[in-house]
Amino acid sequence: MVKSDKFKLRKLYGINFNKLEDFIFYAPKTNMQANELLIMKVKNQDDIEYLKELVNARIEKQSSSFKNYAPDEYQILENHIFKIRGKYAILVISKNPDKIMTDINKSFK
Repeated sequence: MVKSDKFKLRKLYGINFNKLEDFIFYAPKTNMQANELLIMKVKNQDDIEYLKELVNARIEKQSSSFKNYAPDEYQILENHIFKIRGKYAILVISKNPDKIMTDINKSFK
């Protein structure tokens, strides 16, 4: 994965950066990979639903793209973790999403 900016976030997810207080986004190196890590903190708690819709739309789009031509990447997408913690929305798409999520949860303590 490669660290990405607000322009890549907008391109891939359609997320309006002005609704975020902060974010960390690691995108796949190529469009042939599914792995992503996205942690967003919203300015307003009411925008969590907005983020859920956009993240779910991205996952559905990626799943339909990978389903027929890259079954291994499709499986990675199917095992993603998407959690809401207060003002944070966390998406982990990886071969080991549970381990990454455990590490992220530790940082909240």
